[in-house]
Amino acid sequence: MIRVLPGVLALAMLAWGGCARAASGDVIVPNADQLKAIAAGTNDFAAMGRAGSLLRIQANASYNVALPSGALNAGARQQIAALVLQELGDHYDFIVVAPVMQVNLGEGIRGLHWQVHNDVQGIGRPLLDLRTQFGGAQRLKAVIDLDESILPVSFTSAEYDSLLDTLMHEVMHQWGSYVPLLVSGSPLATPSSHWSSRYDSNASVMFGARWQGLDGQRWRQVKIRDGFGPLDLYLAGFIPQSELPSTRYLLTDELQGGEFPQLGRTVQAEERWVTAQELVTALGPRVPDHGQAQRDFAAALVSLEPVGFPAAAADLDRLELLRGQAQNRFAALTGGRARLDLGIQI
Repeated sequence: MIRVLPGVLALAMLAWGGCARAASGDVIVPNADQLKAIAAGTNDFAAMGRAGSLLRIQANASYNVALPSGALNAGARQQIAALVLQELGDHYDFIVVAPVMQVNLGEGIRGLHWQVHNDVQGIGRPLLDLRTQFGGAQRLKAVIDLDESILPVSFTSAEYDSLLDTLMHEVMHQWGSYVPLLVSGSPLATPSSHWSSRYDSNASVMFGARWQGLDGQRWRQVKIRDGFGPLDLYLAGFIPQSELPSTRYLLTDELQGGEFPQLGRTVQAEERWVTAQELVTALGPRVPDHGQAQRDFAAALVSLEPVGFPAAAADLDRLELLRGQAQNRFAALTGGRARLDLGIQI
């Protein structure tokens, strides 16, 4: 029988403070000093019009994550958000920016989630409202950056499939993985807001893995980055607490918790279990709950193009194909419980 050992859970306050980028991860929470008012007439970025379901925006300035001074380049995202509101209206929960030029989002990082607004309680994430600084759109939750890796890859390659998962990963950062829990002294989520490598996340794209027990307390990662796990779906409001199963967590000195998934990795470990009720008790109830949670989402898709070098027709076609496949991937990963409409909706 599965049971929860006494004393397994403790509430850990992960430091948010003034840190704009936790542990060099892909979630960015700009602070007041980084979000400066955009002066009227600023034209670092300019709308070029629509192409099918895409909004084309010309970049006259850097879109790298950081400026040459080392400061976060939050102003570029603020200008993009303002342009989307101006050109397309207040109809989008997310803005997905796909550059057709080389950008530096950080070492080894293929996507970024710039937090704008959160009004959900009980998910381990603080309430946040930066909508005024991001153009004033009332619906906007986040600006999501992709790198330029879509351009050279084949649609049938594993790398392209990984790019789709990166987009799903950045969308899911709206709700996870911020759970501030300790399991026998070890955190369920890392400081960079991903599931610990010790956590059996059912192979979530938010990391962790699917762990299989072997003989002699050995465990092996048998599936990685394969979808949304049950805890992801609960935090997003897509399943009720009654569908959230107990959580397996491995106690081992062979992992630090921040390792990326590696298919076939084996460790010696002792398993611990945490029930859904204990998770919810530690987090507090989700507000809004599953019955009232949003399930239909819209995301604007921006083709970001360098001045003097407009996107080729083939590049725009690739983004249109990405749009359709991303919508299908989100529907599949949520089991049809939620919908993401990507691209211009009006």
